[in-house]
Amino acid sequence: MSKYHFDDNGRLIQVDISPDESIKYVYDQNGNLTFKSYGEPSYPLSSAYGDQQGKDNWFYQIWNGTNYENMTWDPVLYRWEGKNSWDLITKDWMHPDGNDAVLKWVAPQTGSIRIAGIVSKHLTNLQGDGVRVKIMKNQSQIWPASGWKTIEGNDATGFDLNLNVNVVTGDSIYFILNQNGNNGYDATRWNPSISYIKKASSAFGPEQGRNNWYYQIWNGTSYENMTWDPNLSGWRGKNSWDLITNRWMHPDGNDAVLKWVAPQMGSIRISGTVAKHPTNLQGDGIRVKIMKNTTQIWPASGWQSIEGNDAAGVANHLNLNVATGDAIYFILNQNGNNGYDATRWDPAITYVEKASSAYGAEQGRNNWYYQIWNGTSYESMKWNPVLSRWEGKNSWDLITKDWMHPDGNDTVLKWVAPQTGTIRIAGTAAKHPVNLQGDGVRIRIMQNSTQIWPASGWQSIQGTDSIGIAIHLNNIKVTAGDSIYFILNQNGNMGYDATAWDPSILYQ
Repeated sequence: MSKYHFDDNGRLIQVDISPDESIKYVYDQNGNLTFKSYGEPSYPLSSAYGDQQGKDNWFYQIWNGTNYENMTWDPVLYRWEGKNSWDLITKDWMHPDGNDAVLKWVAPQTGSIRIAGIVSKHLTNLQGDGVRVKIMKNQSQIWPASGWKTIEGNDATGFDLNLNVNVVTGDSIYFILNQNGNNGYDATRWNPSISYIKKASSAFGPEQGRNNWYYQIWNGTSYENMTWDPNLSGWRGKNSWDLITNRWMHPDGNDAVLKWVAPQMGSIRISGTVAKHPTNLQGDGIRVKIMKNTTQIWPASGWQSIEGNDAAGVANHLNLNVATGDAIYFILNQNGNNGYDATRWDPAITYVEKASSAYGAEQGRNNWYYQIWNGTSYESMKWNPVLSRWEGKNSWDLITKDWMHPDGNDTVLKWVAPQTGTIRIAGTAAKHPVNLQGDGVRIRIMQNSTQIWPASGWQSIQGTDSIGIAIHLNNIKVTAGDSIYFILNQNGNMGYDATAWDPSILYQ
């Protein structure tokens, strides 16, 4: 389901059409739409602000020197208030008062993020002894390197932030405002925005390794880093046309290579289209392939050829498991000669942790399976391509992207551990809003043949319960090949038993 974001004037500024893509709308000073762009979803504080802690993953807090505490909403003054009179966060400014004022954002998924935004004194408070600011990721400081950044009392310009950070689901980013000496005239503007960086083009810049992307050549024996050319605003290899820019890449004797390094163990999805650039639709074409470390993963062997006049190209959608530090190489070869070999290739990489993100017509995609338990054994369901759902033996043995339903048999989501390690299981199980009646359902979670939640028996969910049960299991040790079963039982009868359960699993 799409998610819509509006500005203070009620104008649509962003539509999240999937976990991987958003449409962003930009207006001129007269309110006229000037353009729209497609990119990764972002989390701007400006569109999240309101009377809810946690909306769009933003929270409003104070730091009392020992711990963080949530502020309280004032519906009359439309602001968040802490324990002291001037512990305040409004839509336009924040203010400390003995306690630090804190904006907190919690990562909804694993990946690489960019933190942007300007922090400066508010125009109405350009005096006083200034303020101090810093940003933390959990308990580690990420900006500045240590200590505080001081903003002078009359500094309306402040600092323009552009930070790139890796996060896992549940990580907290804290934007902390300290009063410096006293709290006089300390109103400060800070409107951070956080975006997930999934496409190579979004990470592109003059740094090797930014958001885990690197720019290289393959000389037939080894990979070598390219060198940044500020005049080209791109990367150059050893030969004249060994090039990677934000829009295209080009081989020249050496292969041109985009490399991505996994910051976290898990399951990923690779997507994108590789095609000849519109300005280079001639020549003898090019060849491409994708490697994981030293193993080829696409195509199955050899090369994927793209003809010299092929502007449509080839789309690839791959699901695979990675360990921390694994390298994915997107390799472009000139085929015969290097004439007219400019090629567009903007791969996107996304961690897949939720069952819904892996959902599709394949058993085992991103390690998820769709089954029934018949009281004796597990059996795989069958895919119905017309209704886009998994079906068991009985009419209402069903699993869809949004809900699951038992019918005599239990319905089961199964996840198989791709690697040995420690995992965290999270998610909420609740009756689906269209089925809020009946005698309820029962659920439990098994690891192989051992029950891990609840401690014994079943967790009941009443027929009218649309809030359900939040599950948080930490430090579950798994061995490669272990199975985690999320089991839904009909309780008494199977009437109105549609249940929303979208568990996520993350290696810790």
